[in-house]
Amino acid sequence: MNNEITTEVLAKAIDETKDTVQNKNIGSKLRLDISNKKQDYQIINKAASDEDSQLNAMAIAPIVNGT
Repeated sequence: MNNEITTEVLAKAIDETKDTVQNKNIGSKLRLDISNKKQDYQIINKAASDEDSQLNAMAIAPIVNGT
């Protein structure tokens, strides 16, 4: 069974939470709904052109068994 998440599916899940992510700090937890399955992720890094602009990039990692 292939558990790979396509970039399109992940981008859609992130896009649905971008307003929330913009207000979260690095290290914060984020819950994404990917293919009707909720998964917790931790924000590793994020970038914007400046503090007042929209989110331009983000690095996340899945939280598995609490870590």
